[in-house]
Amino acid sequence: MADPTIDTQRNEFWQTLLAMGFDPITAASGTYSGIVLDARVFEHGVYHMKAFELILHFLFSHLDSTRFKREFFDSWPIGDARQAREFRSHAFKWLDELRRES
Repeated sequence: MADPTIDTQRNEFWQTLLAMGFDPITAASGTYSGIVLDARVFEHGVYHMKAFELILHFLFSHLDSTRFKREFFDSWPIGDARQAREFRSHAFKWLDELRRES
């Protein structure tokens, strides 16, 4: 049986993304086609990392699109393993910076 607290948090996170303008149909196109983007996005098959990349791309672009374009210019859109590593490296640095500021 699923934990109702986790289900609530998962749904709140998803509804917040949608309210911010995240469009799962547009996001799951091109290289990312075939990924099911919904409230249970991180439970679907082998696409956890791809979903993570899409959602972080949306959130970082929403937070500061100029900075995102500057810092991720060589790693978005992700086309190969090197770009995926660079994307994650930039993302974790930015997330750590946000964590320290809060």
